[in-house]
Amino acid sequence: MAPMQPALSCAKEHNGLTSFAVVERLRFRGNDGAEVGGNGAEVGSNGAEADWNDGFKEAWMAPKQPAVYIMASKERGTLYIGVTGNLRRRAWEHREGLVEGFTRRYGVKHMVWFEHHPDFPSAIAREKQLKKWNRAWKLDLIKTSNPAWRDLWENVLD
Repeated sequence: MAPMQPALSCAKEHNGLTSFAVVERLRFRGNDGAEVGGNGAEVGSNGAEADWNDGFKEAWMAPKQPAVYIMASKERGTLYIGVTGNLRRRAWEHREGLVEGFTRRYGVKHMVWFEHHPDFPSAIAREKQLKKWNRAWKLDLIKTSNPAWRDLWENVLD
């Protein structure tokens, strides 16, 4: 998991780009067409950046795994429900404030609940179901699986 930290630092340095755009640019080719490694350096003939890129690809370009998640601003604070195919990347985007709109405006940065699904139709159906729930039911759902309201960001890094 060591390669992830440089990726996070690098993504922050590229203002105006979402983490996915940064991943795409770093993973494939630089503007001049030269192959680029994870830290922006050209890859030498010995492939010195290959190990870093493999870890980078594994961490950020993982196969899609549909998931529904709930983010919160604080314990019992403002809630946001979403669905994604890459929970790790999406949670990071919320945490770093890269997602314009509701979550950035209200400081919703802590992932307090998530649920993986076998496919997108079931994940989207669950998201819609949860969005129709009243607030008390949502709070109970979080409290049942995460009574301390811990930020579950660490759980998706494994």
